[in-house]
Amino acid sequence: MFEELTPVVLPPLPTIAQLLADRSRPSFSFEFSPPRGDAGFEQLARTILDLDPLGPDFISITYGASGSTRDRTIAATQFVKRYSQARTMGHLTCVSQSEAEVRAALEAYTRAGINHILAVRGDPPGGPGTRGSATPMG
Repeated sequence: MFEELTPVVLPPLPTIAQLLADRSRPSFSFEFSPPRGDAGFEQLARTILDLDPLGPDFISITYGASGSTRDRTIAATQFVKRYSQARTMGHLTCVSQSEAEVRAALEAYTRAGINHILAVRGDPPGGPGTRGSATPMG
């Protein structure tokens, strides 16, 4: 779909943590939800390319509840890393996932070349007001 694009090659950059700690200037970023299908991915990719000239410090892609959008999240973060000049941050929602599922997500991010990850607990099934429970093998 975007085969005609040339991947962006960036020199070593400060990490997102270093950027956020730098109080000498404001920082800004964009956050997107993962696409729901091929048409959504194409729309997201075009939006990322359209916003890239604005020079965001980083672009993050959220992660569906219980890892429901993991593959699309990782594919979208990989697209940002390959075709944008912004740093890329993937999300990782840990609630309702086993240790093996969290490891698999981290390994997928590693294979995609993503080294900035925002790991959050996330809301338990039933919403933020419900009490969570331990996940088997988690």
